[in-house]
Amino acid sequence: MAEYLHLGNTSRQLALEHSLDMLKANKLIVFPTDTVYGLLLSFQTELAVKQLYELKQRPKEMPLILLSNTFDSFKPYIRIPLRFKEVLEQLTFRYWPGPLTLILPKSSRVPDYLTADKPGIGIRVPAHDLLLELLMSFKQPIASTSANLSGRQPIRSGEEAHQLFASFHSLGLIVDQGMLDTNIPSTVIDLTGTEPIILR
Repeated sequence: MAEYLHLGNTSRQLALEHSLDMLKANKLIVFPTDTVYGLLLSFQTELAVKQLYELKQRPKEMPLILLSNTFDSFKPYIRIPLRFKEVLEQLTFRYWPGPLTLILPKSSRVPDYLTADKPGIGIRVPAHDLLLELLMSFKQPIASTSANLSGRQPIRSGEEAHQLFASFHSLGLIVDQGMLDTNIPSTVIDLTGTEPIILR
């Protein structure tokens, strides 16, 4: 049974500490973001990634993305095409932190099981204070996807996540911030080809 913390009854510090403990123990957590509730995990352990796919009933050909608090922290995990260097700088300056995911060619440090054997990896700096604190404390990017069953509408409250996922042993913690203002996922731009492509 997953631990459940509601931010109305729990201090931010306690929620952060428990979230960090779960991530370091390779447990999945449900956490609020600036778009929808997300499933977060440390991507260094393949078993944890497999458990996320099982939890979401997510097709194996659908990759995960990485979240972090700064663009610089992504640099070991990506390759920046020279033709997109200026575009990348403009996009990150204008839209980060915020609901924009950029797909870039991945480096050898990104395992294939994270990207469904695709050559690119999605990266994003979210505009959510508590999540940014968590990302800064974890000190490396965290893998993420929306907290819902694959193909279903994104979850807008931790209570919904609790009803849906609480019985799964691979889920360690649900952090509930209440109802989010939006349930719209981030815009996605692919920068792995010859031209930028808006995928969503």
